[in-house]
Amino acid sequence: MAPSTDAGDSPVSRRAALASGVAAATALAGCGGVDEIRDAVNPRTYHSDAELGDPPEPWPTPGHDALRTGYRDTETGLPEDPTIERVGPGGGDFYEKAPMVDSEAVYAPIWKQAQPEYVRAFVATARDGDARWRHDWSESSGAAAPTLHGETAFLTRAGETMAVDRRTGEIRWSYAAGTVPSTPTAVGDRLYLGGKSLLALDGVTGERLWTADAVPDHAGELAATEDTVFAASDGTLFALDAADGSVRWEVGIEQATRASPVVGEETIGLMGSDGLLQARSRADGSERWSVQFDRAAQAPPAIADGVVYAVDEEPYACRAYDAESGEELWDTDLGVGSEDRPAVDPETVYVPNGETLDCLDRESGEIRQRVPLELDTFSQHGIALADGSVFFVGQRDGESGVYRIA
Repeated sequence: MAPSTDAGDSPVSRRAALASGVAAATALAGCGGVDEIRDAVNPRTYHSDAELGDPPEPWPTPGHDALRTGYRDTETGLPEDPTIERVGPGGGDFYEKAPMVDSEAVYAPIWKQAQPEYVRAFVATARDGDARWRHDWSESSGAAAPTLHGETAFLTRAGETMAVDRRTGEIRWSYAAGTVPSTPTAVGDRLYLGGKSLLALDGVTGERLWTADAVPDHAGELAATEDTVFAASDGTLFALDAADGSVRWEVGIEQATRASPVVGEETIGLMGSDGLLQARSRADGSERWSVQFDRAAQAPPAIADGVVYAVDEEPYACRAYDAESGEELWDTDLGVGSEDRPAVDPETVYVPNGETLDCLDRESGEIRQRVPLELDTFSQHGIALADGSVFFVGQRDGESGVYRIA
């Protein structure tokens, strides 16, 4: 099907929209001009329908699922003496994002500013290391972590989101919206994007469904169910109706957050911008409890089976709390390390600390295993749990990429 642009995102006709765009040309000429006019008039470029379905296992989106829980209900089971190997390109100078993994491939963005090569791309690499597809762009902007949904990968960089076939990389549609810190969130047939506005798109066609005007300047990750979208913006936590973006409830939170809400069965966990771990009711946003961590603690928690797991910065530790009461269940000192979000399976809490991957018993917090990483740098945006493997972005001997522990 030949590419076509679509102005069907508003009730005005295409002819009227084009006329409005021409009238706006003078105002926009000094700040990007043609591109801004194009995006305002025709934010969607349509090629073909995206094929949706269930999110593919094992790790399709940051935090594993659209609720950002960090929990996968299948045991990972690393061997006693695992190996570490580089399986593909990924990462960058400033925007190192966690890789996403399906049964066949690993997906990650690259953003490198260093000479002699400037690289800005999304890449898909088969799990055996063979290159699958790559999308480059020329603008000096980073990228969000991808989201996999059905047969589609949703890719966001600053100002643009694309739906591509996750096996071939063929572009299905693109939309002029999205921001680097906000991973696209897919639930059912809807896709939610952060940015200057919080948007809902039809995931199949890329058409805009609604804009949540009540949530301004939303730059962080979202969490969502079939019925509700959860977003934190400017010190307020929102629950929005997924059908039309109307506000179900909104509450001020004690400390604003740069990280995504993490949504359990009854509790929403938030890590504040100055290290305040906060628990809120999923039903109405009311406060349940809070615990002050070190001010440098930034990583979102994980939540599974009524327990919240969070990483402190100083002293560097992982702690577990009862999600309803806030009772501390265990506190494990991890020594010196870099902060990262934990990932959880039925038996183990995985905490990367830069020098090692620490594997803690979920019930007791006891360190069962420490896997030496021997890396120059390690992404602070999380890991992906797969069957018998852990994937992450890091750098070894000056070479950034996606690495696998197995």
